[in-house]
Amino acid sequence: MPSQTTLLPNVSGRSFTILKYVNKVPSFASCSKCQQKFFTPPSHRFVPSGASDYLKEKFLWHKCVASGIEETKKAKSGGVNF
Repeated sequence: MPSQTTLLPNVSGRSFTILKYVNKVPSFASCSKCQQKFFTPPSHRFVPSGASDYLKEKFLWHKCVASGIEETKKAKSGGVNF
């Protein structure tokens, strides 16, 4: 597995990137816009699809703070295809 994998297309000027894998399981990801980090919890560390889904969901629901304006980043109507 590559050390970095961008899984979701650019949504509102940001993208989701997996930064680290442990035994082929995504363990660490970030948002390209605000650099917020997302970690896989222990309950998902042995199931690659569960870990990936967990990290994607965290990314989709997080809020970036840019120029003092908080933007809700949940994909809406038609959203992002996984």
